[in-house]
Amino acid sequence: AVTRLVCAVGLKREGVEFDSIDGLPARIIILTLSPLMTAAPHVQFMSSISQILDENGRKQLLACRTAGEMYALLTRTEQGPARRRRRWFHRPAH
Repeated sequence: AVTRLVCAVGLKREGVEFDSIDGLPARIIILTLSPLMTAAPHVQFMSSISQILDENGRKQLLACRTAGEMYALLTRTEQGPARRRRRWFHRPAH
């Protein structure tokens, strides 16, 4: 149903029971959809998001109050103020 990778990120600060390995509720939920015959973008995306959401990245994401703040955090790179946008993310609808 999709022609390119699609991602949605949700925050539930109080957490959702998810039967996780560490026994803690999930507070960051990431949904991805990718084209049926193209696995590479999905694998690359998961690699990128795991690097972004280290312990500090998770704290910063949970502190976001708007979709725009989440977008800015998830698309920034280590290249300083110019901030080349990660190609996986597109601006939120609102």
